[in-house]
Amino acid sequence: IRDVERSRGLGDVYKRQGVHQGGIQSIFLYQMFMADLVRDLCNLRVGACIHGIDCTSPVFADGTTFIAVATRAMQVLIDTAYAHSCKWRYTIHPGKCATLIYGVRAQIQNDVFFTLGGMAIPVKTAEVHVGVPLSSGLNVTESITSDNLMRGRRKFFSLLGLGSVTNGLNPLTGSKLYWVFSIPTILY
Repeated sequence: IRDVERSRGLGDVYKRQGVHQGGIQSIFLYQMFMADLVRDLCNLRVGACIHGIDCTSPVFADGTTFIAVATRAMQVLIDTAYAHSCKWRYTIHPGKCATLIYGVRAQIQNDVFFTLGGMAIPVKTAEVHVGVPLSSGLNVTESITSDNLMRGRRKFFSLLGLGSVTNGLNPLTGSKLYWVFSIPTILY
């Protein structure tokens, strides 16, 4: 999708590429744009399969995940995504990527590293992906739990201020706000 604008000068042409974030067609156009990457990743046949179902690259909104059972296979998937980004001129920032290693190799994480365009992708023990806390130890870490508690507490106290003009909220209203807004934030 291109939008070409003429400047007031001597006919210089500037090109602007991209999809308007929040636009009506943004989701549809993004899905069409990324569909060939997902197809290419699945066609490599190096990713994970569960009961014959290809689980190489689950995608939700703009979050893309790669799942592989071998380190070489994972690097092949990353290289394919990098080639796609070069072809279509968009940037994948390695600092915004994360690697979680599960199983026996999780204890030797220092020996395993992946690169994206020559830059290292950090290996982490815990990460939040699409709002879901993940941990290489298969448990929710203490920091993720404390973050959820802090967010729930902040949300509750911000809601209490709603009735400050009218001498505070009715206790039933405050309780309802707590159970509807704060508890789901803490438990998610």
